[in-house]
Amino acid sequence: DPTIRHTWWTLTIGGAYFFLSLFACNQVQVQRMLTAKTIGDARKALWMNIPMTLAMALTISFSGLVLYAYYFNCDPVILGDIKSYDMLMPYFAKNRMTEIPALTGIFIAGVFSASLSTVSAMLNSLAAIALADYIKPLYQRFGYDFRDDKAAFYGKVLGFIIGFISIAIAFIASRLGALIQAVLAVNGAFGGPILGLFTLGMFIESANEPGAVIGTIISIAFNIWIAFSPKPRTPVLDMSIDGCSNSSHIIQKYIRYLL
Repeated sequence: DPTIRHTWWTLTIGGAYFFLSLFACNQVQVQRMLTAKTIGDARKALWMNIPMTLAMALTISFSGLVLYAYYFNCDPVILGDIKSYDMLMPYFAKNRMTEIPALTGIFIAGVFSASLSTVSAMLNSLAAIALADYIKPLYQRFGYDFRDDKAAFYGKVLGFIIGFISIAIAFIASRLGALIQAVLAVNGAFGGPILGLFTLGMFIESANEPGAVIGTIISIAFNIWIAFSPKPRTPVLDMSIDGCSNSSHIIQKYIRYLL
């Protein structure tokens, strides 16, 4: 039923194509697979990634359930302690994990290591694409020699510029509301057409460049319209402040929230 947001079939079919686009034609993933010595090693890495990805997804899902069970009757967003539900996990870590020594520090270290490893791979991939598709052909077009030392220098400069732009976008993204939904929408809008382009090149011998480019552009535009066009309001689970203990403090915060 396309009118229902989450069903078994939408999650299974949509999730399968979503992850296929990430693992089959995403620049970050492909670049990592190319570092393997053989195709067999790359296949082993992908097979090992499946249980780890499932474990991570289950952990994230159960973490969300635990957070809802803990805060459903004392919502920190309504109280004004945090501005959005994206801050709920760090808020929980700051207020509850301090009871166990070093656990908060491990949590912060995990967040930074995970984010920096992903971001660094993305910055490196974008710099490599810009270097191979734009800088190097431009040098060759004007007859200049593009040596390895120049490639290393331009790669560092491009990485710095892209990193600076990413930081600026991060400040803007913090005002967009639910970040995970926006990220998934963008990945889906672009990942699907790119997967279709790769599939076209693999199976259709009569395909040509103009048709592939035009089809990809139309597909991306259509997906962006679907992803960001107005939609019915997404139903959410009920939240309240009925279970909070300090009533006078709660009432004052709730009044400020309403105002």
